[in-house]
Amino acid sequence: MVDLPLPAERPLQQLGRADLGAFTAKVLFDPSSYIGQRIELASDAPTPLGMAAALGAALGREVRHERLPLGAVTNPDMHAMWAFLNGPGYRVDILSLHGVHPDISWTRYSDWAERVWAVAR
Repeated sequence: MVDLPLPAERPLQQLGRADLGAFTAKVLFDPSSYIGQRIELASDAPTPLGMAAALGAALGREVRHERLPLGAVTNPDMHAMWAFLNGPGYRVDILSLHGVHPDISWTRYSDWAERVWAVAR
């Protein structure tokens, strides 16, 4: 089960660590191209239903999303984060970002799940 305090169809933008590393290296090797820019990054934006399906495929068994009520998140920092993600959330233009930086592999959530969880089968 995937317990998240998000609606089933709400995209959750995420960034793979390898993608962050590759982008950071790109900036470090050519910093002059990025001076004065603010670039927000995201690799993928799966919905909780999509995450459950990807995890289920990787594990070879059913995984369901169950929406956790936001009020059940009692840690103030975590509550603030989930409130933000339920509100405006992140707004990276993923298609444009990936188009401008095609040299980054941009890991899809389903590929990550397969790589990480297929060994658990």
